[in-house]
Amino acid sequence: MKRHRGHRAVCNWCKKAPTPKVIWKWVTAERVWYRWYRGKWHYWGPSKRGFTESGWTWYKGYWHHDGYVFKFVNHKWYRFQGKRWVYYGRKVAVHPGVPRGKPICRPFYILKKWGFPTKLGVRKLPRCQVGKGRHSGVYMWKGRSACRFLGGRLVYHKHKICKTGRPHQWKRVKRCVKGNILTKKGLNYRTGKAKAGKAKALKARSRLVIGGLVENSCYKFRAFEHSRDYLAYRYKHKKYEIYQSPKSRLKDRVWKIKRGIYGAKNTITLQSSFWP
Repeated sequence: MKRHRGHRAVCNWCKKAPTPKVIWKWVTAERVWYRWYRGKWHYWGPSKRGFTESGWTWYKGYWHHDGYVFKFVNHKWYRFQGKRWVYYGRKVAVHPGVPRGKPICRPFYILKKWGFPTKLGVRKLPRCQVGKGRHSGVYMWKGRSACRFLGGRLVYHKHKICKTGRPHQWKRVKRCVKGNILTKKGLNYRTGKAKAGKAKALKARSRLVIGGLVENSCYKFRAFEHSRDYLAYRYKHKKYEIYQSPKSRLKDRVWKIKRGIYGAKNTITLQSSFWP
């Protein structure tokens, strides 16, 4: 039929043949199929069965996969993610991946070489250890949230204070994790844009931070040389006193940070549960 286009026999055969229910068109330049429906050609995919399976659905004029909305405009694919349309590419995979935000990175200090002191004093200090055995990494302790970020656990190492010899060697490194999964919600099908949310009035909060201690937050204070001793508050012999002991009750070890009573700059007040 391609060799004899316009021939009378071919035209008569086409008039007698029934019109197919599904009309396809192959575009060689794009190497994709188009399907005719609703009075115009629509992009279908690299195969005829491309978007009819594998989780793809057509709803309210948009393609959907795994809850995410796709649209095809001017031979370009766009995906609605993070409450906005983002350019996806000239082609879309049958199984597109989940969109994520930018990687989240933080700086850390990793132990590269152990020191060799000849004269030292020994103390226990917290460290964040990632992994086990010879391939484990030791990082400076920056808090439990930072250690969870690395996927490590809290360990205590003997800190050797070098009076002579060579100290430990640390290296500043950057560690990253995958970004958060972008939301699939927020599309207004009537307008084709993101839904207009109500503006929420945010109240400004002023927090006092002195030496890493945040006002109105609770802390426990552990002795530097004796890791089992905690600063506590008790009532004994008809008076209040502050002491440190491993036998103190857990609730007596909690202190709340307040602004300095005398109003001096960069001063704090520790408030206990027994504070009058």
